[in-house]
Amino acid sequence: MVVQRLLIRNLPFKTLPRCTFLPLFCLPNQNPKPGFDVRTLQTLKTPSNGAPDSFIVEKILFGLKQVKCWVEVFFLIWEKMLTEADNLLHEMAERAVFPDFYTFTTLIHGHCKDGNMNKALSLFEAMTRRNIKPDIVTYNTLIDGFCKVGEMEKAKQLWVGMISKKILPNHISYGTLINGFCNIGHVSEALGVWDEMVGNGIKPTLVTCNCIIKGYCRSGDARRAEEFLSKMTPEGIVPDSITYNTLINGFVKEDNMDKAFLWINKMESQGLFPDVITYNAILDGFCRQGRMQEAETVLRKMIEKGIDPDRSTYTSLINGHVTQDNLKEAFRFHDEMVQRGFVPDDNF
Repeated sequence: MVVQRLLIRNLPFKTLPRCTFLPLFCLPNQNPKPGFDVRTLQTLKTPSNGAPDSFIVEKILFGLKQVKCWVEVFFLIWEKMLTEADNLLHEMAERAVFPDFYTFTTLIHGHCKDGNMNKALSLFEAMTRRNIKPDIVTYNTLIDGFCKVGEMEKAKQLWVGMISKKILPNHISYGTLINGFCNIGHVSEALGVWDEMVGNGIKPTLVTCNCIIKGYCRSGDARRAEEFLSKMTPEGIVPDSITYNTLINGFVKEDNMDKAFLWINKMESQGLFPDVITYNAILDGFCRQGRMQEAETVLRKMIEKGIDPDRSTYTSLINGHVTQDNLKEAFRFHDEMVQRGFVPDDNF
């Protein structure tokens, strides 16, 4: 009843404030119009309020019809209920309130976030059929969605289509495509996108650089990752802890512990200090090589530095001792792990 009273009191007689929350859910660059208080509608998002009944829905539809933005607001209410949002899209047409750019882009974003790329693409096609022009945000959203599900061919098709419509990619577009290629191990294609980005005068971000370094290391080519680091300096990009930890872990995976320690030294020389991720990488490397005394030396050092071991630390130590048939030590670390509140792997 509280929700009903709030809605009835606010619909459609209050002023719709200019929204500074999310541009997708508002009427951009327009003066306030008679309609809804968006803050009131946001109260419907809380689980304790439940779904509004048909009477409330009718009141909302009536008010939103006046300001031509009801799907945006409903998406705010049902932001995790995409089926209902899609149904409202159809009802919108029946009420002669046709979806606009913001409605389509909002729903495309929701389906991309949900991994439902077929539906997102269908909405995109419907958008273009209605002669509503997608912008860089729409394209970036779709490209990111396809990259996240590993469908790089479709991401590339959208990229080509975007450029053919004279919509130029920005740093987000380039970073998204680079990350997508790196995630499937196509680092050479990622580098091609990098070269195009730099050639077009768009400065890469550190996040994008870290994606390429991670891509090389995942592919077992830490040396190339190391070489790529030299490309960052001319662009004025300073490596961070993620950069160094990725390289360190890359060399550890290749059993090149000397190189890993060299990068720890470089990391410290830049005023960055090893964290639990750094120590876990080194410790795991020693454990996989059966060098358990050195692994435990790393454990003691990290504790001395005030860095608490985590689940990964103990898992590496347990697996290392099991591999060496030293079950006594394996159980010792298992018990310590449990005492610290970590849940061991089921395989142990």
